[in-house]
Amino acid sequence: MAKEEEKTRVLIVIDGPNVGMEHSASKWPASSSGIAAAVSHYADLGHDVHAFVPRHFLNDNANRGVDDASILRNLRAKGLVASVPSQDHDDDYWLQFAWQKGAYVVTNDRMKDHAEKFPSEDSEDFFKWRDEKVISYTFVGDDFFPNPSIKIPLVTKNNETINPKKSKEVPSVRKSRAVFRSIIRDRLSKGPVNCGMLASEVNDLFSEKSNHDFKNRKELMKSMNVSKTNFHEQLTELMGDELIVELVKGQPVDVKLVNSSKAKGKNKASNKANKKPIKNNEPSKKISAKSAPNKRKRMSRFQFKQILGSNEFEKLRVSSNGLPEIVANSLQFLADLEYP
Repeated sequence: MAKEEEKTRVLIVIDGPNVGMEHSASKWPASSSGIAAAVSHYADLGHDVHAFVPRHFLNDNANRGVDDASILRNLRAKGLVASVPSQDHDDDYWLQFAWQKGAYVVTNDRMKDHAEKFPSEDSEDFFKWRDEKVISYTFVGDDFFPNPSIKIPLVTKNNETINPKKSKEVPSVRKSRAVFRSIIRDRLSKGPVNCGMLASEVNDLFSEKSNHDFKNRKELMKSMNVSKTNFHEQLTELMGDELIVELVKGQPVDVKLVNSSKAKGKNKASNKANKKPIKNNEPSKKISAKSAPNKRKRMSRFQFKQILGSNEFEKLRVSSNGLPEIVANSLQFLADLEYP
C-alpha cells in the first residue's frame, strides 16, 4: 500500500500590488480580482494566506488604486488582506513578515535590491530563502497560475476542515451544465457581481451543489465541453442571453442577470389577466406560420455597446428590427454619407 504523503499547513504571503498589476497588464488601476484569485488559490488549499496592500487600495476611486476596492475590503474582513500605511513602502512590510515567519511569498519581484537591508551575515540565508520560497506566477486569462516548480506541502487532514466525501464519478456534460447554470442564477439573483470574484468562487459553488470536486476551473469547463479560456466568454457560452457581462475597454467588470424571475412572473400574470376568454360560439382563430408577424426582439443599447466593446461583430449580422431603435433609424443616414 502506498504511503500517504505527509502534509503540512504553511503560511503564504502575497505581494498584492505586484499581483494586481500583473493581472491588469501593468496598467492602473490594479486588478483587485487578480489579487482575489491568488488569495483564493491558496486559501482553497487550506493554507494561511495574507495579501499585503497599501491602505489606499481599500478606498473607492483612489489614485493609483484598484478597480474594485470592495473585493479587497471583503477579503480583509475575512482576515486574508493586511493593509499598510500608504506613505510607506509595502514591500518592507511583507518582506520582513515573511522572512521572520519563514513564509512562502507570491511575487514576480526578484528582490535584488532588498538584500542590502539584511546584515552581511544574513544575506546568504536571504538568497537561499528567496530561491526556495519565493513563488513566481502568471495569469492565464483570469486563472492564477503559480510556478509549478515550487512545491508547497499539502495540508494535513488534522489541520483542515473535513468536508463531506465527494463523489469520484464525473457528472455528465448535461448535468454539469445544468448545475453550473443553477449556481450562476442563484449567485446573481441578488444583483451584479464582479466577474473576477465570480470566477474565483465558481469551483466552490459547483462543488457544494454537485458534491464533486474539480481541481480548478479549467477542469470544470472541460467537463462541460467549453474550450474558451476567459471566464466572461465561458459565462456567455454557457448562459447565453440570460446574463450581461459589462465590459470596460474590452475588460470584464460586472456580471448581472438580464431579467429576474420576479419580472418574469409579473409578465406571466399580466399576460394571463389580459387574455380574453373565447366564447363558445366563436371558433378559435389560428394564425399560420406564414401569416404570423415575424417580430425580432431588439437588443438594448447596452448590449449593442457591449458587442462593439468586445469586437464580436458577428452578433451584429441581424436585420434592422433586431438593432436598437436609435441605431436602426440612423442606418439610412449612414448609408447616404459620402466618404472622401
